[in-house]
Amino acid sequence: MKKFLSLLSTIALLALLSSCWSSIQPNASALCDSVLYDYDPNENIFYINAELMNPASKGASETGMNTSADLILKGKGKSPESAYEDISSALERRLLFSHNKARFISERLASDKFALESLFDFILRGATSDERALLFVVKNEDIENFYKSETGLQKLLGDYIDGLSKVQPEESSKGIFKNTLDFIKESGEVGREPVLGVLSVTKTDLKGSGNRGGGEPAEKSKEKFLLKAEGGAVFKNGVFTGYLNDKESVYYNILSNRSAFSTAEITTGGISATVGLYRPKTVIKAEIVNGNLEVNITVNARLRIV
Repeated sequence: MKKFLSLLSTIALLALLSSCWSSIQPNASALCDSVLYDYDPNENIFYINAELMNPASKGASETGMNTSADLILKGKGKSPESAYEDISSALERRLLFSHNKARFISERLASDKFALESLFDFILRGATSDERALLFVVKNEDIENFYKSETGLQKLLGDYIDGLSKVQPEESSKGIFKNTLDFIKESGEVGREPVLGVLSVTKTDLKGSGNRGGGEPAEKSKEKFLLKAEGGAVFKNGVFTGYLNDKESVYYNILSNRSAFSTAEITTGGISATVGLYRPKTVIKAEIVNGNLEVNITVNARLRIV
C-alpha cells in the first residue's frame, strides 16, 4: 500500500513539474497579427512582410501621442526559414506567428509549386506558426500598397480581415474565407480543385482612419487604399491557375455550402427585382447512367425580395 501511494504521489508530482519546452514569456515575444509571403522565381528568393503588434502604441495613445499600432518588418532568404531568420536577426524579441489572424500569399508564389510546398512545409513544421490563420491570394500588382490599406475601425490589418470574415458572409457571398489547414487538406483530396479568397487593393478618395502609415494623420496622407475581399483563386495540380470573379465566387460559395446570404437579379414581364437567398443548402449527387456521368445539383434556400 505504501509503494502504491508513493507511486501515485510521484505521478502527481510529475504532472506539476511538466512544462512546454518551447514556452515563451509574453514580454519576450513579438506577436505577428498578419503576414504576407512573396517569391521571386528568377532569383529563388522568398520575402516575408510581418505585421507585428506594437506594444508602444497603447502607452502612446494614453499620453495623446499618435503612434502606429503595428510595425511592418521585412525579411528575405532562399527559403521561408531563412527569410524568417532574416527578420529575427534584427528583432530583440522572438517572432511568433502562433497568434497570426491572416496569412497572405502573392500570385507568383501561388503559381510556383516548389515555393508553395516549401511555404506549407514551413508552416506545418514550425513551432511558432499556426495553421488556423485565414489564407488569401494577393495579386502581384497589389503587394506594394497592401500594408498601406485602411483597416476600418481596427488598428491592425490582421484584426480587420478576421472581423471581415465574421461579418461579410452574412451580408454577401462575394468573398471566400478559408483557413490555411482547410486549404491544405483540400489540396490533398483526389479530384478536388481548391479555391482561396482574393484580396484586392483599390485606391479611394475617401478620408482614411489614420490607422495606417506609421501614425500619419488621415488628412495629411496623400493616397488612401481599401482592401476588398471579392472573387476567388483557383488551384489545380498544386498551383494557382486563374481567378473567379465576384459572381463566380458567389456560385462557388453556394455549391460548397459556404454561403449565408447572397442576392440575384430576376427579370420577368419587364419588371426587375432583387431576390435574397438565405442559408442555401446544396446537395450534389453524381452517378454513372448508361456509361455517362450525370450530376444532379439541388439547392434549397429561403427566398425574399430585398
